[in-house]
Amino acid sequence: MNKNIYKPIVLTTLAITGLALIYLMVTSRTPPDTKTETPAHQNKKTYRYAKPSQRIRGFQYDGYEASHHLLSIRSSQVTIRRKKMGFVRFALIKEALFEEGHIKLYMPVDPQTAINPDTDGIADPAGLQRALGLMTSKDSKLLSNFKNVSSILIRPVIIEMYNDNRLATSISGGSCAISLTRRNIIFTGSVIVISGNRKLMLDRLALNPENTLLTGTDYVLYTPKGKTAGKQITTDLSLQKGFE
Repeated sequence: MNKNIYKPIVLTTLAITGLALIYLMVTSRTPPDTKTETPAHQNKKTYRYAKPSQRIRGFQYDGYEASHHLLSIRSSQVTIRRKKMGFVRFALIKEALFEEGHIKLYMPVDPQTAINPDTDGIADPAGLQRALGLMTSKDSKLLSNFKNVSSILIRPVIIEMYNDNRLATSISGGSCAISLTRRNIIFTGSVIVISGNRKLMLDRLALNPENTLLTGTDYVLYTPKGKTAGKQITTDLSLQKGFE
């Protein structure tokens, strides 16, 4: 038998074996793939709104004029955050968010003054204006520890106005926005005003701290005489004027 016949076969086998050994040597030196899957919680979208710069739980504030206690504010939490205008929040303009706000305004009354809570309403409108000024003025000590705050948002809100310690008028609503630049107070969301035996219900109400007048639209007024409804009203805090 001619041995030359097997020579090409042997050479081919050796060549294939050599290539296989080279491939194994190269692949064994290649570092393993170190790519790891990103945890699912890190794949969530992140928002670029800055965290609140200040947050106070159990907020309490009392305002005085001379020795008279005029203002009391209680809130479960106050957060100072960037003010949103449209779809943009501005870093240099701040808003104070008061959650579950309960505000009491006190007007000192001469002990000898006879007041009928069903008809007289606020006994000292000028005193009420001063009390509201402690809350709506940019120079108020209420916000002295917060920088660049231009407005206050309270939700929900209850404001009670007292002749001394006797309740005269209350306003409640889903929210209350106070502008410290325009000095106006806007209530929205199931607003209810109660003064004595009169109750006013509407969805939006403005309180002017300069003259303490109320302005609203699409209202319903309940009195001992019955029910009255209308499109627009400007009245006082005793709910006596403007419904004729």
